[in-house]
Amino acid sequence: MLKAYLDFSGALSGGALPAAVRERIALAVAQENACDYCLSAHTYIGTNLAGLSAEEADAARYGKASDAKAQAALTLAVTLVRTRGDVEDADLQAAREAGLSDGEIAEVVGHVALNVFTNYLNKTAQTDIDWPLVQH
Repeated sequence: MLKAYLDFSGALSGGALPAAVRERIALAVAQENACDYCLSAHTYIGTNLAGLSAEEADAARYGKASDAKAQAALTLAVTLVRTRGDVEDADLQAAREAGLSDGEIAEVVGHVALNVFTNYLNKTAQTDIDWPLVQH
């Protein structure tokens, strides 16, 4: 499991989406899945390593960003979680019109999948939260 996570995470980290967008996606997915471990971890990582302000990290939890491209990624990510991947053509068109390439759209799908995986794993394992606590 660790190898699967590290390989998938490592591959995605070399993609086109910047770290700040990746962390925003992680926060939105963790909020949707009510995963306090991941909310805590990604709030810390987002604000201390990826350059998000506390306000940006908090907004990301609710699928909000001031940057149009980051907003498009978050909207798509939240839609993917809520529809379990059953997005409409209009959802994809909106993402494209906001500036996401097909490759970036595919990366959003990958980041959602990776974060759902870690949310479910941490919730199942009832992982102790060793980050400053953030609750859904």
